[in-house]
Amino acid sequence: MGTRSAGVVRGLEEDDASWVNFFKLRAIEPLRLTYETMSADPQLALSNVLSALGRDPELARTIRAGTARLADATSSEWVARYGRETGRTA
Repeated sequence: MGTRSAGVVRGLEEDDASWVNFFKLRAIEPLRLTYETMSADPQLALSNVLSALGRDPELARTIRAGTARLADATSSEWVARYGRETGRTA
């Protein structure tokens, strides 16, 4: 898993860098959402998206976001294993 997962992570980091460059070249400030933010407070995340789209952010209060954090023992082990194999933290 080490070499393969490290390669996947490198690819994702390269994709991220490409998006950062894309937005920078066009002088666009992107809305940044993280999994942690969305899972911790989905209505706040939705409110931020609505606001960024020029819509009424208060609409988020009327919507019940059906979300659940998807972390479990397996994903925790993957994170730990990745750290051991690469010397990096997730």
